[in-house]
Amino acid sequence: MLKIGGQANPEVGLGHDELTKARQGIRKILGIRRRLALQDIKLISIMFCRLMSGERKIDCIKLINEAFPDKSTMIESLDRILGLISIGVLDCESRKFKLSRGRYSKRQIIALDRSDLLDTLLFFSPAFVKALLSDGGKRFSRHKPYESNQEFLREAFSFIEQLQESRNVARLLNTDQGNNDNELFVMHWDYIQGRLNKTKNTDIPFTKACTEYAFSSDEQMLVLYLLYLEACDQIANVKDAARIISTDFGDIKRKERILSSDSRLFREGIILLYDTGGIREYEAYIQLSPDITSFLLSDAPQSSARKVTDIIADSRIFTLVRPENDFSSLILDDKTIGLFKDGIAQFTRDSQSTLSYWGFGDDAAKEYSFDALIYNDFKPSLLVLLYGPPGTGKTYGAYAVAKELKKDVLVTDMSRILSKWVGESEQNVSSIFATYRRISKRTDNPPLLLLNEADQFLSKRGAVGDATARMYNQMQNLFLEQFEKFKGVLVATTNLVDNIDPAFSRRFSLKIKLDMPSAPMRLKLWEKLIPPKAPLSSDVDLDHLANNYNFSGGQIATVVKNAAVAASIREVKDKRIAQADLIRYAELEHANSFDGAQNKIGFYR
Repeated sequence: MLKIGGQANPEVGLGHDELTKARQGIRKILGIRRRLALQDIKLISIMFCRLMSGERKIDCIKLINEAFPDKSTMIESLDRILGLISIGVLDCESRKFKLSRGRYSKRQIIALDRSDLLDTLLFFSPAFVKALLSDGGKRFSRHKPYESNQEFLREAFSFIEQLQESRNVARLLNTDQGNNDNELFVMHWDYIQGRLNKTKNTDIPFTKACTEYAFSSDEQMLVLYLLYLEACDQIANVKDAARIISTDFGDIKRKERILSSDSRLFREGIILLYDTGGIREYEAYIQLSPDITSFLLSDAPQSSARKVTDIIADSRIFTLVRPENDFSSLILDDKTIGLFKDGIAQFTRDSQSTLSYWGFGDDAAKEYSFDALIYNDFKPSLLVLLYGPPGTGKTYGAYAVAKELKKDVLVTDMSRILSKWVGESEQNVSSIFATYRRISKRTDNPPLLLLNEADQFLSKRGAVGDATARMYNQMQNLFLEQFEKFKGVLVATTNLVDNIDPAFSRRFSLKIKLDMPSAPMRLKLWEKLIPPKAPLSSDVDLDHLANNYNFSGGQIATVVKNAAVAASIREVKDKRIAQADLIRYAELEHANSFDGAQNKIGFYR
């Protein structure tokens, strides 16, 4: 049939023996008693050839003109197509049927005439495809590699479009999808998979995504469906998506489990679930993650920065920061700077093989029944806890670590994680680490993960009482679990180290305390935080300020900013920062600092 269909060209002659052989084969396969003419076989073969090329439907008049260029046979050809529809080989979009209801089921009686075929599309009926495929399990296909991602997407989107249309018709007619086009779509899907297998993995992003995320067949079809909707600027709910990948009514409920809010696709952030607003879960709207969409639609490789930006595009949890300052601009004592650099060395130097040889690591823990939680610390990861009073440079220190490692910083804090909706705070915690894992898979140099203001989740767990206490305990358990298997660089900052749960303390490779700066360090901070271009009065005495105000870097930054603003709004001749300005706002900061416990705006927290 493929050979006949491929030669349906007026310039190419078709052998009578080939047509006869095809006619006998089709009659045998379908068990059709009515005599099929050779012209019927020619029509069927052309449609079958188009089907295997990804064209499921064909215009009726176009088909006739391709098979029989002689216009005088048009009426006869229309009658032949009506005959093929009547015996269940072909179907058409006109769908003019008389519906009659039997005792247990609906019956369809064809009510078509020639005029109905003049402006309609033809396609094979499910019965024909099912009978064809049941012939010894044969598959008629010529798999050739896809030449580009766009060629693959065109065929994949055509497949999804046909699948969506079939499911919609089944729903409107209230018929079981198992009796519709499932066999046809199995054939088409196998054909797509065969071509993908012949194509180099590096050429088609979809193939790489399937390997990277270990998508099942249902998940692959679901991803393509959501990708198709995204390309068409549409959106679906859970029920619609489950219907697309289901074979019958009973299968829909089973497939909805793939789309439940606690399924792998949502936990790993591959699919996003829109805020349900209290509606039932299966009515909630879903969407393919923007970074997955961008990756699958792209023909060109993406930069790591673009991948990270796409992954967190719709996230309310994260901010991506590119650090500008390194350790040379960090005002800390030499001992503390040394601790930072020791931590960086642990991560960057290849010590894992040596430690494994010495008997440290997961394998040694299993062999000798050691505590795996202890020996699991020897892995390519660095977890650092920075603690100390507000404004002492904890966030600034995290940025300096990232700069030294040539990493960006992925920032979040508890205020973004907590939610008023039941269960959403816990989901946000899981989302933090699922998103970071996806970024780590997709990029060569993943960013540093900064958990800012982590006081609440690091605090000691209390007795479970009300719902809020249970929520906090659950969040802390999630953090502990994720810290245990974290791979990468993570920095958490906190002001309240005395209240840290001991279980968290053990999870951090390094715990670095940032104390209030000494007088010499405060002088350096005053000098650093006043820009060189800022006009200063001759009476400005930074030594006096450093020796008389025990401020953190954040507090000094606040005083300098306020004094500069005050000077900038004066008359032109007085637009200079004076010692009186600095002392005025230093006194104000001292009086309102709540004993140094108040956070300040800026890098120095």
